[in-house]
Amino acid sequence: MNRTFALLSFLLAVIILTVPTDAQRRDYFTDEEIEIVRDSPVIDKRIDALTKMIDRRFSAIGMDAGGWKPKPKDLEVWGDLGELTRSRGIFEIRSIFQKAADDIDDIAGRNEHAIADNKMSGKAFPKAVRAMASACGRYLPLFAKAEAESESPGDRGNLQTSAELCEAIVEAVKKL
Repeated sequence: MNRTFALLSFLLAVIILTVPTDAQRRDYFTDEEIEIVRDSPVIDKRIDALTKMIDRRFSAIGMDAGGWKPKPKDLEVWGDLGELTRSRGIFEIRSIFQKAADDIDDIAGRNEHAIADNKMSGKAFPKAVRAMASACGRYLPLFAKAEAESESPGDRGNLQTSAELCEAIVEAVKKL
């Protein structure tokens, strides 16, 4: 009995450890994109990079966001997205949007501790919020269209969350 249990435990461990990890390889950034985010500590540059990542995902799922279009030579720097399903692309767009909103919110919440370029009173913060709001102007119609076409409750939820973040950013610009 103990020998059978040990053998089954061993086999289960082998199966778990040999399952392909491609899906676990990344959360919502490629390895190259992680480096781009790390190399962009100033908020306006970071928001620019994040909006380019969102534009890439829209393009990968067959939606034209009217933004940045990477050239083949950009793949060295930005990495290959691989094949994205529509659901995965929508999830990644929402996740990157959340990251951008969190970064902006983080600076707004800790202005006195932010580095000089990232202070709300500095030049980079208003520029970043305005750039994000401009991108939101391009994205909002796409979110509405994709939500109307979607049959997946998960996709609709991600699209609604993204649209709400866009609307909050547009409102934040009015306060600058």
